[in-house]
Amino acid sequence: MLAAHHEIPAELVRIIAHYLVCAGLTDAWRLRGICRTFRDAIRDDIILHQPREHLRSRSSIMENLMPHYLFHQVQKRVYGSDELLDRITKMNAYMCQELQTINVAHQVESLRALCSGLALASDRHFVSYFFHNTSSVYAMESNSEDLALNEKVLAAMCMRSHKLVRALLSQLTTYRCRNDYLSPLCVAINLGDDEILRLALDHIAVMKAHTKKLTVQDIFGDCAIHCAFVQKFVAKLNLLFEAYRVSNLGGFKVLYHGSLETAIKWKKYLNYEVIRCILGYCPSEPKVHPNVSWNACQGKHAQLVRLLLGYIPNLDTGTVHMLPLIQAVKFGDQAVIKAVLDAGADINNTHYNRSDKAKPKRLTKSPLEVAATQKYEAVQVLLERGVVVPPVKSWQNSRKKIYDALREARMVQTGEDVPTFEDMQTRNHAVLMARTA
Repeated sequence: MLAAHHEIPAELVRIIAHYLVCAGLTDAWRLRGICRTFRDAIRDDIILHQPREHLRSRSSIMENLMPHYLFHQVQKRVYGSDELLDRITKMNAYMCQELQTINVAHQVESLRALCSGLALASDRHFVSYFFHNTSSVYAMESNSEDLALNEKVLAAMCMRSHKLVRALLSQLTTYRCRNDYLSPLCVAINLGDDEILRLALDHIAVMKAHTKKLTVQDIFGDCAIHCAFVQKFVAKLNLLFEAYRVSNLGGFKVLYHGSLETAIKWKKYLNYEVIRCILGYCPSEPKVHPNVSWNACQGKHAQLVRLLLGYIPNLDTGTVHMLPLIQAVKFGDQAVIKAVLDAGADINNTHYNRSDKAKPKRLTKSPLEVAATQKYEAVQVLLERGVVVPPVKSWQNSRKKIYDALREARMVQTGEDVPTFEDMQTRNHAVLMARTA
């Protein structure tokens, strides 16, 4: 068994196998060489009985179990030459040399500390990197036997040697990382070390001096934002955005809109403080792209919609699909529709401008006409708010419940006689037959 080869407690192997299933059973088990019997036992005992939410939880293995796993992998080689393990060994040898660690026992403890730092430094959503493509996880220079400067920086950061990190960063003029999430900024965020993060942010000025057209992507700044966003580090998000803006990095506008859209779409990590933080760094108008408001309406988050509407200066300007009220009506959530109306959207809007200089043009459909083709709940809210019901020809093909509600409201508003749903169906059928005759 694998536990016997590695001298790892059986329970530890059990939990590691538990998380291996997240990366895909077939490939993971084949790569790790676990026998079929053991695989079937784990599948029956863990996969069938553990709740899905627990299977997706990966933070505990990265913080507590993965350091031990890496340490034992380096100490007890089972698969012979492994580039990942070779690089870790060389990193530890380098750190022992720099820190003048001669005692063997201290060198072993240094390896433990390095493995712990590497586990924390790696983004928690990339656990599978430890079990797939291991040759490309840490090796920045795969053809070189010596450690690359990026790898030395990574080792120093993981060992939290601030003095060495400062010295190495002063020599680093470009990031060459196969894994974007092992760049200095990402590692600093994941380690949770404020001093290392400060050194990494200060290093942006060094990079800027060597590269005039430095972009956020050149320093993997978008990946660092992702790490802070996932961990809901609002203070660190502020530090990152402020550093990017002060350094006048290229691609900041793209980063802003991409980060905001991601923060809205990921329901699992939805955090209003994070969204407010991102909104505070808008480089130019519009602060809220139509895609963002669309995702918020689609997610049916009324509180989130209210927050975003505060950053949209005119709710009734734009193409039909860009208008927040039209977006809210299409998804039919009553709380979201009420939030848009409470923010001041025109319930009877029938015009829009493509630009400030364009002449008003007729909308394809009004909000009520759009609602008539969607859900009854949307129509109900609009009627309660006093929407003007247009002539029957604009909603004659609606479902019966919607048609009856609009018919009654139209007759109350205008006093005219509107055909019943059955009469309208008969009339439409007669017209259709006449056309095909």
